[in-house]
Amino acid sequence: MSITISQIVMMLMGGLMSLQWWNIKKYITKVDQLDSRVTKIETVLGMLGDINTKIGAIETDVAVIKSKLH
Repeated sequence: MSITISQIVMMLMGGLMSLQWWNIKKYITKVDQLDSRVTKIETVLGMLGDINTKIGAIETDVAVIKSKLH
């Protein structure tokens, strides 16, 4: 049983296609991880924005109370 040139070429092409598929899967995994991190950061930034708004309202209330006390 001998291996022909066409069989060698087909094996090489199959190997290259497998390598490309592996690289694509690795890239997709990295993109998914990055998307997850961005979502977490957006959530935290949203919470910090809400906290900042509430602190601003408290500062206004404190200023009003101070002005009424003087």
